[in-house]
Parts: sequence; C-alpha cells; structure tokens
Amino acid sequence: MPVGKDGSRYVITFTDDYSRGSWAYALKRKSEALQKLQHFEAWVNRQFELQIKRFLCDNGREYLPIGAYLERQGVEFDTSAPYCKGQNGLAERTNRTIQERINTLLFDARLPPSWWTEILETVLYLKLRAPASILKKKTPYEAIYGTIPELSHLRRIGSRAWVLIPKAQREKIGPRSSECRLLGYCEPSQYKLYEVHSGRTVFSRDVEFDERTPVAPLIEESASHNISASSSTPQVMPEPTAFDPEPAPLTPPHPLSPSNEPQQQESNLPDHSNQHTNETDQPESTPQPVNPAISDAQDIHDLGYSLYGRKRRPSRRLLESLGKAYIITSPMGSTNDDPLTFQEAISGQKHLEWRTAIQREYQSLLDNGTWELIRRKDVPPGQQVIGCKWVFKTKANKVRKARLVIKGYRQRHGIDYHDTFAAVSRMDSVRCIIASAVLKGWKLHQFDAVTAFLHGDIDTAIYMELPEGFEKEGYVCQLRRSLYGLKQAPRIWYRCVQRVLQSNGFTMAQSDNCVFYKDNCVVCVYVDDFLVAGATTHEIKNVRRALEREFKLNDLGSPRSFLGIQFNFNIDGSVSIHQHQYIQKVLSDFCMEDCQPKNTPMNPKAILNTRPGEEDIDENSKDRYCSAVGALMYLMVGTRPDIAFALGTLSRFTSRPQLHHQAALQRLLRYLKATQSYQITYQAGQLIGYTDADFGGSVVTDGAYSTSGYIFKLAGAPISWSSKRQGEIATSTTHAEYIGQYNAILHLQWLRTFLAETDLFQSPVTNIMADNQSAIALSHNPEFHKRTKHFNDCLDQQHSLDQQDYLGQQDSLDQQDYLGQQDSLDQQDSLDQQDCLGQQDYLGQQDSLDQQDYLGQQDSLDQQDYFGQQDSLDQQDSLDQQDCLGQQDYLGQQDSLDQQDYLGQQDSLDQQDYFGQQDSLDQLDSLDQQDSLDQQDSLDQQDSLDQQDSLVQQDYLGQQDSLDQQD
Repeated sequence: MPVGKDGSRYVITFTDDYSRGSWAYALKRKSEALQKLQHFEAWVNRQFELQIKRFLCDNGREYLPIGAYLERQGVEFDTSAPYCKGQNGLAERTNRTIQERINTLLFDARLPPSWWTEILETVLYLKLRAPASILKKKTPYEAIYGTIPELSHLRRIGSRAWVLIPKAQREKIGPRSSECRLLGYCEPSQYKLYEVHSGRTVFSRDVEFDERTPVAPLIEESASHNISASSSTPQVMPEPTAFDPEPAPLTPPHPLSPSNEPQQQESNLPDHSNQHTNETDQPESTPQPVNPAISDAQDIHDLGYSLYGRKRRPSRRLLESLGKAYIITSPMGSTNDDPLTFQEAISGQKHLEWRTAIQREYQSLLDNGTWELIRRKDVPPGQQVIGCKWVFKTKANKVRKARLVIKGYRQRHGIDYHDTFAAVSRMDSVRCIIASAVLKGWKLHQFDAVTAFLHGDIDTAIYMELPEGFEKEGYVCQLRRSLYGLKQAPRIWYRCVQRVLQSNGFTMAQSDNCVFYKDNCVVCVYVDDFLVAGATTHEIKNVRRALEREFKLNDLGSPRSFLGIQFNFNIDGSVSIHQHQYIQKVLSDFCMEDCQPKNTPMNPKAILNTRPGEEDIDENSKDRYCSAVGALMYLMVGTRPDIAFALGTLSRFTSRPQLHHQAALQRLLRYLKATQSYQITYQAGQLIGYTDADFGGSVVTDGAYSTSGYIFKLAGAPISWSSKRQGEIATSTTHAEYIGQYNAILHLQWLRTFLAETDLFQSPVTNIMADNQSAIALSHNPEFHKRTKHFNDCLDQQHSLDQQDYLGQQDSLDQQDYLGQQDSLDQQDSLDQQDCLGQQDYLGQQDSLDQQDYLGQQDSLDQQDYFGQQDSLDQQDSLDQQDCLGQQDYLGQQDSLDQQDYLGQQDSLDQQDYFGQQDSLDQLDSLDQQDSLDQQDSLDQQDSLDQQDSLVQQDYLGQQDSLDQQD
C-alpha cells in the first residue's frame, strides 16, 4: 500500500466465514498484528457474546505470535501451505476486493493515494451493506444483525459538501457553512468530511451535498497525481489478515462497529442543530487547499457525474461557475458550450445563433410535410401522444445545428411500430467496388443525404406533442413523414432509397441488398452515405439528379472519408484506403498514444488459455477490455486484416479476461502504434484466394478447436478476409486445412456471385492457394480412406468443385463422377471378371478404368441393378475384395442362383488361375466345361457369351429363367 497519512504501511483484515462480514485495521508495523487481533476479539466478545473458535491465515512470520496466543486461548489455529493461496481463498478475494474499491474511490474522488487509510473505513462500511452472492442476495449486515440496512444516507464519496458551522463557532457576519469533501460515514448518524480551507477532518450530521459539481483533485506536496494500474497502486493485501510488504503511511482507523448506521439524511443548512462539529485531535499533515493551477489536469477527462448510473453532462452555467479551475482541469483547456435544453439555448450567450438553427430546422420540417396539426380531442382513444425534444450540436465547422427528436423510447411494439430492421452494405462490397473501379478505370464519387430520416411516409399512426417554442394550445402533431428518434425511421429511409433507385432503372443486388447497379454504374448505400462508381462523369451526374429529385444531397466529390475509412487517389491511378485517424483515436482513448511500439500483433509462443489459478481483472478493467476489443473490431473489419487472428483470439475472453489477456491486448495496441501508417492499395491483379489453418489452436489450446482463415485479393490487394475458430473439432492437420478450404470456397461463391451480378468483375477460374499437400490431394481425388471418410465437408466441397473449377489445378475434377467410373463393369462378358467399384487389380489387362472400351457393349449404366449384378463375385478369390460394397448382402444375393448349383460348380476353379487364363474373351468359347450346364438349359442355346448383346438390359436376378428366349 502507498504510505498513508499517519505512516501506516500494512492492512490486516478479519473476515467472518458465515456472514462474509469484514473488518480491517491499518498497521505501521507488522508487529502490531497481535494487538489488533486482541482488539478485534474483545470487540466481538462484547458486541455478540461470541468466541473465535477457528482462525485461518497464511504462513507469514507475522502470524507466529498470533498462533501462540490463540493456542493458549484454545482456538484452533490453521495456516495455508506456502504458495497455495487457494487454501485461504476467501481472505485473498476479500483483500483484493478491498484494494480495488479503495483504488476506485480514490480515483473517483480525486484524492491522493496516501488517503487510502481514510477510504478504508468507508470501503468496509459499504461492503458490509452490499449483497454477497453466497448469501443469496442478502447483505453481511443482514446476516449479522437480522435487519435490512438503511441506505438512504449514502452519498458519493469525494463530492462537495457544506457543513453547518455551529453558532458558537461562527461570526455574526461571515459564512454559515464550510466547504468540505465527503470521506465516509461515522457512528452514530454522522458523516466524515475533509474541510477544504483548514485541511482538518471533521464529523457532522448537518451536511448539504452537491454530487453533480465536478471537483479538482486534492494535491499534496510530493504525492503522486495519478492513481492507476501503472502508478504506485496498493499492492495485493495479504491473507485473511493481510499485510502489505510495501511501505505506506495511514492513520489507523477505529475498528468499524457494525452497530446501527446513521438513519438520518442530511439537513438543510439554515436549520438549527444541537450537535457541534467535532474535530480530530491529532494535527495531521493534511493536504494544502485546492490549487487552481493543477499540473496533472490533463488526466481528468470525466467531469459529469450521476449517482444513479447514467453519466450526465454538467450544465454550462455550472461549468462557467467553476471559472479558471474548470478550464484548467478540462481536457486540452476546452469547454463544450452546447446547450442541453431549449431554454438554455435561447437564453445563453449565443442565443441568436441557436435561435437561427432552431428556426431553420423547424422550417425544414414544415417544408417536408413532416406532420399536420390536429386537435388533441381528435386523437383516437388508446393512442398516446409522444413527446419530443431539441438536441443541439456545434459541428466541426462551427455551424450550430438544432435537431428535433421524438422520444421513440415511448413507442409500443405492435401499436406505434412493427418492423425496424434496415440493411446496410457489407464492408466486403465496399472494397469490391473500390477494387473493381480501379481495374475498370471508373470514377468514384460520394454523396451525403441531408436530414435522411425525415424522408419517407410513416407506416403507422403516431401522434406527437408540438416542439418546444412552437406550442399551440389544444393541438398536437400527427406525423406524416419519418422523424429522427422513431424506431422505424431507418427502415423507412431504406425503403425510400430503394424505391428511388429502382424507379430510375437500378437493380438491387440479391447478394447485397444495399448495392444497386445498372449499365456502367454501381451505387453502394450505407444509411445516408452513398458511394457511386461510374464509367463516366455523366453516369454519376445521372445518379445525383435521380436522388436530388427526392431529397437534398451534399455532393462531397471524390471520397476522402467513407465510413471512417480515408481514401488516397494516387497519380498512377491506384487507390489506397486506410484508417490512420481512427487508430490514433483508439490509442488516445486507451492512453496508449505514447506506448512502446511492437513489430508483431501477438507473441507466437504465448498461450492464452484461461488460467485457473489466476484471478480475473476488476470490473472497470473488464469494461475497458471489452471496449478496446470492440473498437479494434471495426478497425479489423475496415482495413486491417493483419490483426484478425490476434483480435479474434482476444475476443473469446471478453466474458472473463485475465491479466495475461490484458497484456496481450496492450501488445496489439502497441503493434498498431508501430503500423498505423499501413494502408491497402488497389492497382491491378486477378481475383485470388489464400487459406490456411492451425491444428487444435496455436495460442488457445484448451478447446481443441482449430482456427482457419482466408483472404481474397482483387486488384492486387485484399477485398475480403476472415479468421475464425472452426465449428467442429478437426482430427488431423489435413482435416483442419480441408475445413478451411471449404469455408473459403463458401465465401468465394458469394464473392463471385456479387462481382458477376453487378458486372464489376468476372473470371472463369479463381485459384485458391493452400499449403497442405494432403488437403490439396484430397481436393483433387476425394478418396475415402479410413482417416478421411468421416470428413463432413468432403461431399459438399467436392460438389462445389464439380460445379465450378475454383481450384485452378483441378481441371479434370468436373469430369469425374467418382461412383460413376464403373461404367465398364457390367459390359464384361462374364460378371466373374469384375471386382469392386473400380478395384480391377485382379485383371491384369485393366490397369485403369479409362483403358476399358466397353461403350459398345453397354446401352446405359442407369438401367442395371448394379448391386444385383454382383452374383458372380463369389468366383473371386476372396470376399475381402468387397469391403466397399457394404451395401450388398453377398449371400442374400444368391437367390437367382437357385437354378444353379453354382457353389458346387466351383470345384475346378480352385485348380486354375481363372483370371490368368482369360487373356482374351475369345477363350471363353463355351461354358460346357462347367459341371452346372445340366442345370442351365437356357445356356445350351448360347454358343458364346459374345452373342449376348448387352447384359445391361437384363434383370440378371429375375430374368435367368427366360434366357432360352434370347439369341
């Protein structure tokens, strides 16, 4: 802990395992631990008439005197094993909670770190009155005393307060109150405060608070001005009674009594009081009065506070009342003078400018026919009249903008609105348009719709109060057109744009409903922003005229910034896109603008698994972690594919980030610091894809899921990319790579469809590059081996490859019908010459199915019952050759051989190399040599198997009794 005001350096905490109540003492030396324990034990005996029965702590030397004392008292004394904090987890968690809350309150109250001793009592006071999860939402106070604690007296710690000066101490002509800062609470029914002008700590009941006014930090002569994770924050406090080994002074607080807390709320300052203000006895080294020249003022960013959760901006008059102090403590010495209310706008210093802005907005609403006036009594029963408000904003060019916004949060689903979805264009589509425009030599142009959400007819009956400043007694507005704030306003606007463009000959792309195209022109719509690519300036002017017939446009010319993406048009005709400004803003928002740059986004040897023994970061850090991941996600989607893998990995831990995840995120920000000048430049080049995958996760290995990614380039630069954890567990590197190829092909289908549909780019073949030879070979020849037959994606990917030659190396894949390569099997003069599904290894003449010219002997493969024609496979050397014919019951298919004592006729086959003797089909002049000819009357009429025109037309199983009718 930092050095406290009284020289305290350590903290010892006591936590009741049953109630989760905690009490703590500040120590100057560790040797004071036994004294504090005896003090706590006496207090417990007196207040609750209870005895300590068991005491658990860590193995520190400071607990040896405590152990000896407790053993003499008959108390069971236990210690945890060295370096096994989990054995005393309750105490560890309590110490961390207390430390984090002290740090938070000090920072929020703008108090120096040395004041942690003053805040320690407050933290314990509040912890006793906060619900505990193990108590099922009950508080420790309720578990101890059996009553619900009173919370109405709680106020924001560090807020400004005025304490009533007793009559005996104030002069006749002088202030009746003294300005203070709230430090905590005292028994009974008193507040603990710091008096600003004298630097004393006082206790009083008669206090008036101002919780909304920003306050400047209290500065000590040599105190650190920063209270953050990077400065000298309190160290983790030791075990159940924890001592911090780091120096830090603090006035030892009185033991926190769990007696009834103050029930009375603050009194009005002018009222009388029977209680005098008490002062502390010791002359503490107190901080100096507030200095208006604050050297660390740039660290104070948030000047708007609200006790009840939502941040509110302080009013302009409030900020002006702070004068120079506020200006110094404001970021970069600037103020925001935008009015918050209508009355503030028309009565402030710039009221003329704001009145002009209000009148201009109101007139545009009337010109647009946004509403019509009706009498209030004509509003149908059951319909509500929704209010509205003015919102004021000073734009970057110093223009005052007033906007009327309806209070859409009061709308009721199914009555005031129905569907609210409105499509926006994909970033992939935007980049495809830019890259294709470079390839075609087209021009790019940007438009911005003015008051976009005011266009389009309303789809339900909505009634609104008249705007403030334009009220008319007894009248309300019935909306005819859309208005800002309506839940359905974005959808109405999109429908309006769709109607306008389609009526002017544009066709909506089915692959992206926010892209519209016609000959030599493509329009991309993203809410009220339009990106137009046209072959000539004439095409772009036609688009502008079509849009201007319906609504007003701002012609922004060649795009410089679209959706936060900056454009650079180079002399050679290439176009570069980047997000330099956005990166700088992100670094500034997370205080990383001066960080040490890194050359890689992630440590390749780092393992980011969740560590069971490591504690999670505090809630404030967790919120900032999630905010940083979200901010970087937009950067990755826009122009930075190089951070996709690192960011995708870090995003898996947003629900429970730990310290090593936070460190990895900081490294990613440092990488952006080093590479903020990176950009994507489109010049020339065909559409090509790259895919890769790891196996089982390279940096996150606790889930067994692999991560695959792909990137597609057009015009020599990326237009689409992805890095995503696979949905199934891969069993090998081949499997992982094969799934990655499959995902890339699925996205490539969309890309080719979009580019072909909009006529932006067409290519007969798109190459996808992979680095796993097994996966590539499997794509060429999808053989079902034991280690690949379970691939769920195999048939789907093969079907995709059959339909389009996505892999340029697989030219012949479309011509291969894997199961259809058996065309020649049934065309052999004897069925005993066929093996299983192309396994013709037994016939020396059949090295390849492609070498068998049996087309003249077969009319159609589709007419034969393939599996039914395998009756003679029993003549083959072994049934082992029929593994892949699991669908045929070999023995069950012998029904047609009832007339043939076929198995008995195999006597002579064992003595002859059947297949070796069949050099040609001419050697089979007759089957008269077989013992079974006496059972086959019909075969006597067949001089030769050459006379059988086609066995394909015969149902071999059922038509054997009619063979005597066939010549």
